[in-house]
Amino acid sequence: MENLKKLVHQRGQVKALVTTIVGKLNEATEHPETTSLSQLKALEKKLELHYAEYSSKHDSIMSQCPTESIDDQDRKLDEFDELHTDALVKLNQLVDFFRAEPANNRAPQVIVTQQPLRTPIPTFDGKYESWPKFKALFNDLVGKCGDSDATKLQYLDKALIGEASGILDAKISSSPLLGIINNNNYEQAWQLLEERFENPRVIIDSHISGLLSMKPIPKQSFKELRNLIDTCNRHVEGLRFMEQEVDGTAGLVVVKLLIMCLDGETRKQWELTLDHGELPDLDGSLKFLRNYCQVLERCEVDKMPSSKAVAKPPATPKTSFSPRSSLPATSSPAENVCDICAGQHCNYKCPTFLSMSVDQRVSKVKQSGLCFNCLRKGHQIRACPSDKSCLKCSRRHHSMLHFEQQFQPEPKEQNSSVLSEQPEVETAVPE
Repeated sequence: MENLKKLVHQRGQVKALVTTIVGKLNEATEHPETTSLSQLKALEKKLELHYAEYSSKHDSIMSQCPTESIDDQDRKLDEFDELHTDALVKLNQLVDFFRAEPANNRAPQVIVTQQPLRTPIPTFDGKYESWPKFKALFNDLVGKCGDSDATKLQYLDKALIGEASGILDAKISSSPLLGIINNNNYEQAWQLLEERFENPRVIIDSHISGLLSMKPIPKQSFKELRNLIDTCNRHVEGLRFMEQEVDGTAGLVVVKLLIMCLDGETRKQWELTLDHGELPDLDGSLKFLRNYCQVLERCEVDKMPSSKAVAKPPATPKTSFSPRSSLPATSSPAENVCDICAGQHCNYKCPTFLSMSVDQRVSKVKQSGLCFNCLRKGHQIRACPSDKSCLKCSRRHHSMLHFEQQFQPEPKEQNSSVLSEQPEVETAVPE
């Protein structure tokens, strides 16, 4: 616990140092005569070191903080990232100004700074089929704007995620800002990406492979059907974006692949939309399946009992062990549709869920949007209606999510104060 407090404090100190640099850059913007090019180069080097130090402290905190605090810590990182980017943009604009204006003309001038982009920048995960749309969006938003090459490179580096995050050569992505401007490395970085992913054959093959690998739906479920429709539509639109029209025989093949993945009842309803001998149409089939998916969703919602109509069952004696320690009122078997495998049973009875490790269960609960305390949808743990808690440690989580040697946080009031940044250290970014 003491180590976690120390790490949070140290991380806050790093953010405070970057905040101080932002203040100096704001002052230099209003009074350029108080700053020199060499001072800007020193501030640039400090920004690089502070970012690396903050990331290191943040990773250490994430490895020790409790699960319920992970989202708060991610927000802390996003705030610092925005602050750091703002500092780099201001520094870059000052460098451009100093290189363009003679020293004796700087005093009476006031720099009009360009604000960072507020529109979300598209991201690229390294998948070939995602490259064409990313290229078009990024060029329209960033490539054609009036920002400097260093600023564009900064945006590009942050847009690369997942498998694409390490593609740019270290010399390009980590060189000093002044060197990037002189060498025009944004163009080199963009050319590097084009040479790697500008491969129409691989992109088209990726979409075709995606259509061939669509997973069948074992039983009627609007969630599985919606996922199937989205997968098919994504690959079809990707092919059309690559100027490969999916019509005629190709359209019939895609319809066949799509229909083969449907459950028996949905397949029957689709067949009723066709006349005898009529050839199916891809767009028409997708439209029918979207409408049918909405019907299934409405029917499933109507089957769910209202919170007022469900009577609370009597409390289970502590002497009789139940695998569910904080389960609200139960419903009939027909109403128990598992959110994990779509089977006819409660979430906590799911064979797939029971076979997982605790780490895998926690990840699955997050992915499925379930409450950590009662394993049901529709609310978060802080609003859970159940008055039960873990049988092993009495904390507000399900017994199946209990770690035997997990990090034990202090009571909520103390823990929240530890994981928040020190007020005297992490100050707000000055206007």
